[in-house]
Amino acid sequence: MKEPLPYCDFPLPCTFRGTVETGKQLGRKLGFPTANLILPGDAVTPPYGVYVCTLTVNGEDFPAVTNVGRHPTTPDGPATVESHILTPGNHDLYGKQVTATLYAFLRPEQRFSGIEELIAAIDKNKRQALEWFAENPGALKHRSRETGL
Repeated sequence: MKEPLPYCDFPLPCTFRGTVETGKQLGRKLGFPTANLILPGDAVTPPYGVYVCTLTVNGEDFPAVTNVGRHPTTPDGPATVESHILTPGNHDLYGKQVTATLYAFLRPEQRFSGIEELIAAIDKNKRQALEWFAENPGALKHRSRETGL
C-alpha cells in the first residue's frame, strides 16, 4: 500500500518565479543538481520542506522535486527554492528565468545526521514525486517530447 502524503494547510499550487542563481553546488556534487531561486527576506512561503513541483523553463514543464527553506543539514546562506529536475539531460539553467510551481507536500525540512542520510531522503522524495506525476499527468501541461513525461 502506498504511503499517503502528509497534510499541508498552505494553499497549493504555489508559484515562485525568478532567475536561477549559483548556489553552494552541493546538490551537483551529490548527483542532484538544483536550480536555485533566492527568496527575498519578506517572501511569503509555504512551510519549509520538500514538494512535488514543475519547473517551467522557456515554456516547457519539467517534473521536479523542490526544497523550500534553509537546508539545515548544511546550513549556510539565505532561504532558497531549490528544484531538482527528475528527467535526464543537461539542464544548464544558470541565469535563466524559471517558474517553480509546487503541487504536493512531501515532508517538512529536517536536519539529517549526515550526507548519506540526506541522499537516501532525496532518493525517496524523487520516487514519491515520480509516483505523484504518474497519478497526475495533467500537471505537466507543456511536456518534453524528448522524455515523454
